[in-house]
Amino acid sequence: MKDILVLVVIAVMLLSGSGMFAENTKVEHKNIVLSFSDPSFIDIDKHLMLSISGASSVLMKSYHYIIPMETKTLIFPFGTKIVSVKCNPYDIHYEKITKPLSVTPTPIIHGNPTLITNDNRKPVAINRWLDFNIGVGLINQKDRGVYLKINIYPIQYHPYENIIEWADRIELKIDYISNDVP
Repeated sequence: MKDILVLVVIAVMLLSGSGMFAENTKVEHKNIVLSFSDPSFIDIDKHLMLSISGASSVLMKSYHYIIPMETKTLIFPFGTKIVSVKCNPYDIHYEKITKPLSVTPTPIIHGNPTLITNDNRKPVAINRWLDFNIGVGLINQKDRGVYLKINIYPIQYHPYENIIEWADRIELKIDYISNDVP
């Protein structure tokens, strides 16, 4: 019985002192504002391609509709914890389009130019304003860091209605806890 009492007292002392070693829990914020123009349309046979000022690339993923996107990569000190990445689109517009959007071509194996023609998969439409990935790596090949890669999709496509919606402005809010680890 004395052994159990001693163990309980030691456990209480250890757990009550753990507050002395608590990490920095001050949440910091980083805000980014992106502006976009109205989309322009390029007519290609039976499909449309979209471009929009403010988006420097396009989504090129198998069986996905091709839509403009902007990528932002942020670097934080190693040990930083990304708490949240939020997106607020503003001044959203809708427009019915005359043709469906182009779909990313089916990839083929080098040296085997045979196309898969009997693939009946439906193309995928992106239905979110952003996605992100968190990773770690070297900064300038010497310091460790946390990488936050954010893909922003300023145009949404609704294929069943053949409608696009786009935002004139998107505000990103990144919440993180900095933990400078040497």
